[in-house]
Amino acid sequence: MLINVSSDREFQRYLDRTEQRLHVDMVPMLARGMRLQLSDGGVAAEDFIRRRGEKILVRHYKLIFNQVYTATWHQVEKQARTGVTAFMERMLSWIEREAATRIQYISQSAADLIRDFVFQGVQEGWSSTRIAREIVQEIPAISRTRSATIARTETHGAAMWAMDETIGEQQINIQTKQWFTAQDMRVRPSHQAMHGVTIARNEPFDTDDGQMMFPGDDSMGADAGGIINCRCSLLYFT
Repeated sequence: MLINVSSDREFQRYLDRTEQRLHVDMVPMLARGMRLQLSDGGVAAEDFIRRRGEKILVRHYKLIFNQVYTATWHQVEKQARTGVTAFMERMLSWIEREAATRIQYISQSAADLIRDFVFQGVQEGWSSTRIAREIVQEIPAISRTRSATIARTETHGAAMWAMDETIGEQQINIQTKQWFTAQDMRVRPSHQAMHGVTIARNEPFDTDDGQMMFPGDDSMGADAGGIINCRCSLLYFT
C-alpha cells in the first residue's frame, strides 16, 4: 500500500469504503446531540456527543490501524516482530487520546452550528418557536453534511498516521516520500502545488498551510484549512 507504486488509486478506494462506515455511525449521533442541545441545553448535548462519539472514533481508528498495518506488512518482506506488543500498546494509547481530543472539537463545532442558526434566526426577527422548528427541520441535513466532513477528515488522517507509524516500526528502508493529490478539481490550490514534491523520509513538507510530515498531519501546527477534507496521500520509495 503506497510503497514503490506510481498511483494511490487503491488507497483512495480504501478511504472511500472506510469513511462510509464512520459517516453512517456519526449521522444519528450528531443529530441526537443537536436535538439534545435544543431540549436539554448545551451541557447535556456536549456530554452525549463526547461519550458516544469517543467510542465511535476509537473503534474507527482501531479498524483503520489494523487494516493499514496488515496491508503494509504484507507488501514488504517480513521482518522479525520484535517489540510489536509494545508498539501496539503505544498505538492504542495514542488512539484513545486522539479520539478524546477530536471529539471535543466535533462536539464544539456541533454546538457552534446550532448557535449560529439561532443567531441568524434572531437577526431575521423569527420567534423562538420558529427558530426551534427550523432547526429541527434542518438537523437531518446538517448532521449528514457535518458527518461526511468528519468521516473524510478522520479516516484520511488516521490512515496516513497508521501508515507512517507502521513504516517506522517495521524499519522499512524508505529513502524518499512524494506528495500525491487526488488530481481532480476538488484539490485545494495549496495542495495542488505540492503534487509530485519529493523529499527525504524524515523531513516535513512545507505547504502554504504549514509544515506536515504527511497529508492530514496537524502535529506541527498546520492550519485546519489544510487538514479538513484532505484526500492527498504519500508515495513512499525504498
